Amino acid sequence: MGESQLREKLVKEIYLIPLEKLDEVYDFICFFRKGIERTKTNKERHFQRVEGLQISNWAK
Repeated sequence: MGESQLREKLVKEIYLIPLEKLDEVYDFICFFRKGIERTKTNKERHFQRVEGLQISNWAK
């Protein structure tokens, strides 16, 4: 399934959610996205630290 098809399916599903529940769905999506961003940032920091280490440091 292509990216645009998946987005389209998600939008269709969102339209089926009752209006009084949309704020909960929005909160969940934001929480999920921020978690992904946080994980990505933590991985990038980890790899930057590892790249900064010299091989001689591992022998100690």
